[in-house]
Amino acid sequence: MKTPYEFLQAIRDGKDVPWNKGVQLLARRGVKPARLNRIFEPDSSFDTKTSVQVLDWEAFEALCSQFPAPVEVTNRQSATEAGDSHRKSVTGSMLTLFKPGWPEPRAAVCWDGVEWTGLPEPEQHLLLVENLENFLRPNETLDLALTRCGLNVPADQVMLAFGSGNAAAKACNALFYQHFMSVNCLFDVDLGGIQIWQNIKQLLVIRDMPVRFLVPENIADLLQQSRRKLSQDERQQLKALHEQCPELRSLIAMMYKSHRKLEQETYLD
Repeated sequence: MKTPYEFLQAIRDGKDVPWNKGVQLLARRGVKPARLNRIFEPDSSFDTKTSVQVLDWEAFEALCSQFPAPVEVTNRQSATEAGDSHRKSVTGSMLTLFKPGWPEPRAAVCWDGVEWTGLPEPEQHLLLVENLENFLRPNETLDLALTRCGLNVPADQVMLAFGSGNAAAKACNALFYQHFMSVNCLFDVDLGGIQIWQNIKQLLVIRDMPVRFLVPENIADLLQQSRRKLSQDERQQLKALHEQCPELRSLIAMMYKSHRKLEQETYLD
């Protein structure tokens, strides 16, 4: 019996239980032995397993209410009922989009994890930004990508998308990304940004389409000026990524040597 619920349920069902282990289990969850002694009377305090008599059923029910039956986690709703919604990912996804000339952003929505609304026109390139500030300054961000980050495509063929951090690498997003000629990631220059880029690249590996990690031409200077330091653990993880991501070896080497990382908001004037 690994949980208080299993222990108490066995007592309710009249089964023999490992009494001493159960007392220790409940004690670790804040239930004092003196309280248990007022509620229960084990037939033996020495046997490995023993039957237990309930002396106070009202107090027993109150105790059981502290340790409800576990919820089978099958989706986001059941994960929420179990107390941790993050144990299951959201079924679908949504991306906020913008193109120069639009009066306001639009949304592309995947309700079921398969079908997307708001698909792009042909021959478009996606500029995926990680942070909201960069998305809300679309003209600056687009100019940055085209003039300082080496994105060599026509401006009218670029669509900006707000990726919402790690959510940019959701599996169903690949079904939207595949409609573009390339995916260009303007992410934080840190461990998280590189890992998101790596995950997106893996999602699209069978599509054989460019998935670029964009940085300004003066990234070395920006890293030297940054006040955000890499932890020792981050540096060790970057060493592993140096081997896994040949396209980013030069950037990762700069980060490792400078002991610095960078947020993409730094690029904005």
